[in-house]
Amino acid sequence: MRDLGLKTTRNVADQTAYYAVRMPKYRKRVLSDAAADRLRGLLREMAHANGVEILALEVQPDHVHRVFSPPPAIAPSLTIQWFKERSARSLF
Repeated sequence: MRDLGLKTTRNVADQTAYYAVRMPKYRKRVLSDAAADRLRGLLREMAHANGVEILALEVQPDHVHRVFSPPPAIAPSLTIQWFKERSARSLF
């Protein structure tokens, strides 16, 4: 079978991508260049540690766009929760 980029477990073959946008409270511009670079690194580290593939990542001063593909066994909402909690604790 050709490799179609499917992620598989014992009984599931999956190919999904999710889009999420995260904004700080009141959309304040808290992500300066240094903070944005640090956030990119943190998100990529967290994704790698949890088996999540980041397909696209764009950090703006007042919001963050992510396109990601979690493993089939992990809910997208849980992945977003991990990104939100751990990045906020590490940055601030």
